[in-house]
Amino acid sequence: MKRIALIIISLTLITSMSAENFSAMHKGKILYFNILSSGDMTAEITFRGKDVNAFVHEYAGKIEIPESITQYGKTYTIVAIGENAFQDCSRVTDIILPSTVTEIKKQAFIGCKNLTSLDVPASVTSIATEAFSGCSILSNVKLTESIKNLNNKIFDGCSKLNNFIIPNSVKSIGENTFLACNSLSKINIPAAVSEIGLGAFDGCSSLTEISVDTLNENYASVDGILYNKNLNTLIRCPEGNIEFSIVDSTRAIGRYAFNGCNKLSSITLPDSILTDIGEYAFLGCSGLTSFVIPKSVKTLQAGAFSKCNQLEKINFIGAITAIKSETFYECSALTQIKFPNTISYIGDKAFYNCSNITAAYFPSSVKEIGKQTFYGCTKLVDIIVDSKVPAKCEASSFDSRTTYSCTVYVPEGASTAFKEAQGWRSFQNIREDAAVSKLDKLK
Repeated sequence: MKRIALIIISLTLITSMSAENFSAMHKGKILYFNILSSGDMTAEITFRGKDVNAFVHEYAGKIEIPESITQYGKTYTIVAIGENAFQDCSRVTDIILPSTVTEIKKQAFIGCKNLTSLDVPASVTSIATEAFSGCSILSNVKLTESIKNLNNKIFDGCSKLNNFIIPNSVKSIGENTFLACNSLSKINIPAAVSEIGLGAFDGCSSLTEISVDTLNENYASVDGILYNKNLNTLIRCPEGNIEFSIVDSTRAIGRYAFNGCNKLSSITLPDSILTDIGEYAFLGCSGLTSFVIPKSVKTLQAGAFSKCNQLEKINFIGAITAIKSETFYECSALTQIKFPNTISYIGDKAFYNCSNITAAYFPSSVKEIGKQTFYGCTKLVDIIVDSKVPAKCEASSFDSRTTYSCTVYVPEGASTAFKEAQGWRSFQNIREDAAVSKLDKLK
């Protein structure tokens, strides 16, 4: 019995590995099919053989998929485009879908680099993750009101997609749905949408406006910027936006809200009730040269200004208490940092590879400096510490290449403590001085 069971399991595995059950000729093209249900007599179009990577160029030119296909006297209705069915079929130029298809499965057309347009019939109710990812010249996709969800990365890399209309039936937009669709200039969020995934519009460099149906209960738009309905959280600024004003009711800048907005040269945030600048909120905003942290902000979340490589100056005017990890990661234009006297924690890699920082001032409030916080800050020559108690840090907190060239200025009577403290004792030049006299270096 065990041998029989083992044979049955082996046969099952072999069958599940095979994408193709049979092939048939249709309008001069050999098409491959997989039986979905013998009882319902349904099938899906798929790729040739067992391994899609071996036959990625099988289909070419114009492909017209039939509503049904007859094999060995049995007629099967085609109800789905199978997973990876047309993967990397770069010679395919046109696809005609029958009105019997209800589902387009995961990565069905991924990498179809010469597919230019597609009409999705009203029968289709589901389009899976990455269905059209990498269709780099796909400019026109027509969806009908039967679509409920736009899943993750459906149009990832469709750089020619434009004039796209989200059907009113759509309830959710997944993560990275329109990633790198850099021909999109405007997008409208219908009333039914209740969820928009992180990074849904990342890489849309020409996008200047995200509008929202006024009947939508979850989202709103002001000056083309996406907010939550109450206008207290800024969710996403279009990357093609140059000038705008943030509404005064904004309490939080959401995660990745300005990611890739490299056309922004300056921005003014409301300083009355704004308390949170989210993770990677301004990631890659390469046009920013200066930034004022409003007095109401208490914490800078991880990566908030990461890779803002033209950012020359940060002005802390408020009562900020913590800078999280990677906040100013690779902000290579920064030259000096003067921390406010309210800050107690500076996170891991907060100023990693800020290669032009020459001076930094630490007030007595700083209690802890994270790992590799100043790694790559190889031009650091002055560190001013206004505390007799060394902040907790590790050997990796500062770049070892600066320990011979950088001078650490500490209050009178504090040099011994610093020369014995982990993370500080690596510095060869620790001098006692009135810290205040050195502040003129940090303007």
